[in-house]
Amino acid sequence: MKLAPAEDIIGLGAMGQGPVPVPLVIARIVAVTGVGFCSAIGVFLLIGGIWHLGLGFLAATVLFIALMFLIERGR
Repeated sequence: MKLAPAEDIIGLGAMGQGPVPVPLVIARIVAVTGVGFCSAIGVFLLIGGIWHLGLGFLAATVLFIALMFLIERGR
């Protein structure tokens, strides 16, 4: 089993770009958490028959996915 290099563990980029800025890390956490939360609640609401609210949460999921792409592209 090959272990990850120390640079990857401490957060250096693959090209040695330095550590990842804290606001970028926070934005990634918020985006991933938002996708998970909104998609789960949206599916539960759709199964429960609350269509309007469920579709709203699924639309928010799409917005969080778009946010993830924007965050990674802007890096």
